[in-house]
Amino acid sequence: MTNWKPTGNKIMVLMDKTEEVSSGGIILHKTTTSRDEMAQMEGTVVAMGPLAYNDQGETWVHVGDRVKIQKFAGWLHEDGEDKYRVLHDLDVIMVLSKE
Repeated sequence: MTNWKPTGNKIMVLMDKTEEVSSGGIILHKTTTSRDEMAQMEGTVVAMGPLAYNDQGETWVHVGDRVKIQKFAGWLHEDGEDKYRVLHDLDVIMVLSKE
C-alpha cells in the first residue's frame, strides 16, 4: 500500500482493477483501459483525511468500506499495480452494506 495520506476532507479509495480483456476475449488497448480506469466507480476506502465528514454531523464512510463514487471524481494516484482515487468526502455516493 502507498505511504501517501489524504489531507483535509479527502479520502483515498483503492479502485477495483479494470479488465484488460473484454468479455468476448478481445485484448483491450492501453488507451481504452486508461479511460475505463478513470470511469471506474467502485473501490475500497483505504485512508481518510482528518476533516473528512466533519461538517456532516456523522461519518457514514469508514476505512475498509466498499463504496461507489461519482464517475470521474478525484485524482488518480498510481502506486505500482494499484490505482487509487483521492477525492472529496462527498463524492462517495453509495456504501455497500456489510450485511
